[in-house]
Amino acid sequence: MKISDQIAELQKKRGDKVKAMEELNERIQKESRVFTADESTAFDECADEVKRIDTQVDKLNELEKIIMRQATPVVVEHRITGGNRALPPGIGMVRMVRAKCMSGGNVVQAREIARSMWRDSPEIEQALHAEMLGLHFRAAVAPATMADPAWAGVLATQQVLANEFIELVKPLEIVSRLSLRRVPFNVKIPREVTPIGTAQWVGEGKPKPFGKGAYDLITIALTKLALITGQSDELARSSDPSSEMLLRDGLVNAIARTKNSEFISATAAVAGVRPGGILAGLPAGQSITSTGVTLAQIQADLTHMIAILNGGEGAERPAWIMNPVTKTWLGSLQNAMGGLQYPSVAGGSVLMGYPIVDSTLQPSTSIILLDQSRVLLAEDNGISIDMSREASIQLDSAPVDPALTLVSAFQNNLIFLRAEQYTYWTRANDTAVVHLIGITWTTWPPVLLAATSGESQSTKSKAA
Repeated sequence: MKISDQIAELQKKRGDKVKAMEELNERIQKESRVFTADESTAFDECADEVKRIDTQVDKLNELEKIIMRQATPVVVEHRITGGNRALPPGIGMVRMVRAKCMSGGNVVQAREIARSMWRDSPEIEQALHAEMLGLHFRAAVAPATMADPAWAGVLATQQVLANEFIELVKPLEIVSRLSLRRVPFNVKIPREVTPIGTAQWVGEGKPKPFGKGAYDLITIALTKLALITGQSDELARSSDPSSEMLLRDGLVNAIARTKNSEFISATAAVAGVRPGGILAGLPAGQSITSTGVTLAQIQADLTHMIAILNGGEGAERPAWIMNPVTKTWLGSLQNAMGGLQYPSVAGGSVLMGYPIVDSTLQPSTSIILLDQSRVLLAEDNGISIDMSREASIQLDSAPVDPALTLVSAFQNNLIFLRAEQYTYWTRANDTAVVHLIGITWTTWPPVLLAATSGESQSTKSKAA
C-alpha cells in the first residue's frame, strides 16, 4: 500500500476513535454524571489508540518527506510523434491513460506500450515506471540534489504530468479561481455564532457589563469528489492526435463541471460523504430578490448585497460569481449620458471594486457575492485518474443504490475512466455569502434603462 493511502486509512481510523470519545463525553454531560467504569475504560482505550495512530502518522509523514526530498522537478520538452510542434498541455497525462487502457490496466505492459508508441515522450514511460515501483506523487516536490537519478527522476516526472493536467483544470474551476481560506482536513474549527457582546466604558467603582456569546465547531471532513466517464476502445487505440485532444478535454471539463456545479449549489451536506453547496441553508436575510430592471434598481440591488455581506462589517476579499451573459450585459450597460455604467467589468472583470468569477453553470437569473476569506477549503492538489475495461456501472449522473441498470464495459467494448480528488468546503459564517435571485436584466430584446427613474423606457412608451 502506498504511504499516502496508509496515512489516509490511519486518519480515518483516528476520526472514528475521536468521534467515539466525543459521543461518550456528550452522553455524560447530558446526563450530568461522571464516567462509569466501563465508559472510563472505553474512553482510555480510544485515547491510547489515537496516540498510537498519531505516532504512526508522524513516522509515515517523515518517511514521505524523506522520499520527496530526494526528487527534483524534471524539465522535459514534450514533442508530438513525427513532428516538431510542442505537445499541447495535458496530452502527456492523456497518453499515460491511453497506455493503461490499451494494456487493460497492466502497468508493466503499459510502460512497454508507451516506450514503443511515443519514443519522443520518455516522461510517459518514466511515470509508468514510477507506478511500477509503487511511488506516488502527492504534493509539490522541493528541488534537491539527487544521488540516484533513476529514483528521483521518475517521481519528478509524475509531478510534471500531474501539474500540467491540474493547470488545465484550474482555469475552468470556480474554486481554483477564488482565493478561499485554506485549511487542513479532519479538523474542527471554532466559530462564533452569537457575538459575545459590546464592551462599554466603565467609571470607577461601577459594575462592568457581562457578555455571553454562542459558539460551535465546523468539521472539515475528508471527502472526495469522483466522476466516471467512458470512451470506446477504438478511441483509446486511435493514433490520431485529435482523439487525444478529445479525451483530454473530456476529462478536464468533467472534473471542472462537477466541482463548479456542486460548489455554487444549494444542495445540503451529507456527513462523511460530501460538502454542501455554499448556498445550502443560507439564512433568509442573505438571499434577496431583484427589485427591477432600471439602472437605479440594479445599482440598489448590488449595493444591498455589499451592505449585508458579513452583517455589514465589510469583507476582506469579496468576489462576485455570475454567468458570462450577466457579466457581458453589465459590462455593456449604458447610463443616461451614453457612457458605460460599469466600465471596469468590460475592461478588467471587476464590478464595484470586487473581482468577478464567471461560470456558465451559474444561472443568469442570479448572482453570488462572497467573502473569500470566510469560505474554508481543504483540498488535495492532486487528481487521481484510474481506468477499467471490466467494470459494470450505472450510466447515470445521479446513480442510485442499489443499482437498477448496469452497463458492462467488457460487453460493449468500452473503457471507463474515474477521476477523484479529495476536497471539502464550507462557509465559516452564514453571512459570508449573499445571493441575489430573480434577475430579469438579461432578457432579449433588452429593456432600455433610465438612469434614475424607476420606470423602464417601455413603460414610458406605453404611457405616451
